[in-house]
Amino acid sequence: MTAMQYIAYKRAQKYLEALPQQVFTPRHQQPELSLERTRRLLAQVGNPERKFQYVHITGTSGKGTVSTMVYEMLRASGRHVGLFTSPHVTTTLERIALNGRLTSVEDFLWAFKCLKPCVDQCLKEERRYVPSHFEVLLAMAMLIFQRRGVRWVVLEVGCGGEFDPTNIIAAPKVSVVTNIGLDHQHLLGRTKAKIAWTKAGIFKKGSLGVSAETDPRICTVLKRRAKAAGMSLAFVESSRVAMHQKRNEQLAIAVGRMLHLTQRAIDCGLQNTRLAARIERIAPNVIVDGSHNFDKLTALARMIRMLDYKRVHVIFGIGSKKDITKSLRPLTKIANRWTLTKANVAYPVPMPPKRIAHVLSSIQPNARITIQPNAERALTAALHTQRPGELLLITGSFYLAGELRQHWIPERSILTHRTLFP
Repeated sequence: MTAMQYIAYKRAQKYLEALPQQVFTPRHQQPELSLERTRRLLAQVGNPERKFQYVHITGTSGKGTVSTMVYEMLRASGRHVGLFTSPHVTTTLERIALNGRLTSVEDFLWAFKCLKPCVDQCLKEERRYVPSHFEVLLAMAMLIFQRRGVRWVVLEVGCGGEFDPTNIIAAPKVSVVTNIGLDHQHLLGRTKAKIAWTKAGIFKKGSLGVSAETDPRICTVLKRRAKAAGMSLAFVESSRVAMHQKRNEQLAIAVGRMLHLTQRAIDCGLQNTRLAARIERIAPNVIVDGSHNFDKLTALARMIRMLDYKRVHVIFGIGSKKDITKSLRPLTKIANRWTLTKANVAYPVPMPPKRIAHVLSSIQPNARITIQPNAERALTAALHTQRPGELLLITGSFYLAGELRQHWIPERSILTHRTLFP
């Protein structure tokens, strides 16, 4: 990557981030416009999305992990495969990967230049059809996959399912629902049943369906939606108390078998799976994790307890729309002290650290709390005061995790080497 390419990449990133950020609008505000915008955008560049076979993955927790596992299984089987996930951890480009590496800055800029005139035209003449940040990145991924001869795409839903921009694809080979929890309720519905119905909107006739959901009531909703779509739906058998990572593995294995992959490809795929900011030990006694809702933070706290640290210092920041009371509760069972901060992003809007502190004090009255709105300063202070044997846990937001992860692995290193890992 040259210096000029890096400058061009940062300009493209800034342009994309200025586009509407919300994946789609609530049900009463015509959420189907997201699908219409995406179809129009892809049609203007030759409908590259029609060239691939898909595995389409939704759910509340674990969909990024399962997506990466399936991608690695397909890669181990010798397929030319692409992966589209969200959100990114450190830099936008990492949402698009193919054949074992992140896409190149060169391909990212090429795809951006292909689509920019279409977006510019909408900005000037058809404001109703201005695509969102997510929709343009999805279209860029499809162009890059087509350019590089990809045949299979593992596609992670951005939010929900029925009205998510990724749902413009034809029937995938396999449709996957990891699980159902209460997240993005302002968009998807206030109950798990409504959220399940929306997420199962990815079900299509001609697909095989599989889920790791265990709640009988939610399973019934998923079955109804699968029947309405005219497709079969299987459930992964697992204990309710099974660790979340084991359930993710079981679900990915089920997908691999539905795709008739060999056991060797399945095993190699699981072995090769690495994810940034998912209980990632970035340094001795430092873990970076992007958990940002009650279910994910509960699973995280359970894993941290298993590591048996006597002291845990949590650097925490979260989005303003999250249920902060529920989100904090699992961590209060493991944290000895807290530094409350916020990611340096405009969207999603971070929750003010003082508001977090107010709620935390009501849940854990004796909590040792430091407020530092600047995340980098929060990390510097935490590392400076870290005690021997104390775990430093950075969590609450993928954006916070990605910002602070750069202390160890800078953005330019990721872009240059096309990997999230050193």
